[in-house]
Amino acid sequence: MAYQYNHGVLFYHQHSGLNKIHEGLGEVTVALTQLCKKFSIQLSENEGDIERYCEQIAQSNHAEPVDVLFILGGDGTVNELINGVLKNKLNLPIGVIPGGTFNDFAKTLNLSNNAGDAACDLLLSEPKSYDVMKVNDQYALNFAGIGLMVQNAENVEGKSKGVFGKLSYISSTFKTLANPEHFKYELDIDGQSYTGETSMILFANGRFIGGGKIPMTDLSPSDGQLSTFIFNNYSISILKDIFS
Repeated sequence: MAYQYNHGVLFYHQHSGLNKIHEGLGEVTVALTQLCKKFSIQLSENEGDIERYCEQIAQSNHAEPVDVLFILGGDGTVNELINGVLKNKLNLPIGVIPGGTFNDFAKTLNLSNNAGDAACDLLLSEPKSYDVMKVNDQYALNFAGIGLMVQNAENVEGKSKGVFGKLSYISSTFKTLANPEHFKYELDIDGQSYTGETSMILFANGRFIGGGKIPMTDLSPSDGQLSTFIFNNYSISILKDIFS
């Protein structure tokens, strides 16, 4: 059997939004072991574990070096792997397998929402390049935000997300909308200045945020451009847009 890769590593998070994560792992492993001569599975128990493991890969002189990475998880877990790869200058392809609550970037890529099917699709796929945002010393693949969206994410606890899934985000959103924080902003975009006061600014690279589709058809994660959204007012309609 001819393998496409020598050594692949699959990361997954114990608080993944995927129900019955270990059953999902079994389906994924059946597919990915057909791609890799050697296949390893790495559990991420805490935030930062994936970045630290990427650092170990970068420093390793192993006889069978890692030449492909896979991630089974949601947008946050995917984002952590992106940070680990870029911060450690790992020039490795990444296979994304949806296993989170919303899987926003996976939707942008039109990936199957079923982990097993998405893993099987990787058997016939070829690596493609996508844009990545840099915010200070961090990287973001799908979106970066200031204000309500960040407040909302901070209000969702890891354990409640794993148990209640989307409901935990809805509950958090109600709490956030009840007590929004407004701030003044000054942006310089393509040589043009924008100033004002808002409760949320989003910089989008993908077409979905929080499970909802951004109402624009020309967003592309590989065109070298970001879309900026400034919300002048907050309302319950934001909740409808995010969770519709």
